[in-house]
Amino acid sequence: MNEIQVRQAGPADADEVRRLVAELTPATAHLRFFTGVGTPTAGFVAALLRRDETHGAWVCASGNRLVGHVSWAYDSGAAEVGVVVADAWQRRGLGRSLVAAALDEAARAGLTDVRLHVHPENGWLARRLSRGATTAVLADGMVTVTRPLADLLASAPATPAVPSDPSPLIMQEWGSWLAPVPA
Repeated sequence: MNEIQVRQAGPADADEVRRLVAELTPATAHLRFFTGVGTPTAGFVAALLRRDETHGAWVCASGNRLVGHVSWAYDSGAAEVGVVVADAWQRRGLGRSLVAAALDEAARAGLTDVRLHVHPENGWLARRLSRGATTAVLADGMVTVTRPLADLLASAPATPAVPSDPSPLIMQEWGSWLAPVPA
């Protein structure tokens, strides 16, 4: 069995990132990128692999094959994070491990909040991330969740603990984004 490894991404990962994205099911690509992707262009792959003082990228590998990717970017004082795991590898904790690596790097870059854009069709993830968030807003076809970066780092190694206190901008019922939510 191949060892699973989470590591910083680099230019040498371009072909595998292209393959990973191209092989996503249309549903997974839609939830991650909000559109169909097909085979990504060289520019698209370069953006996913960007590493500098305001961007980072990590991959999850099983042997020589990439099975997950996460990137973060500075966005108005917060780390905007996007993660995807190959369909066959989902629900195994790889996404959590990737996000933990990216957020640790973003924290070292001085960021204290994380911003995640979740497709409204991904109700499970939107509800999970929204609990305890500073804000969770449905607008422009996406759920944008902002929360302290430390919340997600603290819960990364094990199954994330979801705070019981709801955000003041969370929906009362899925699909109905109202504020405030009764406690």
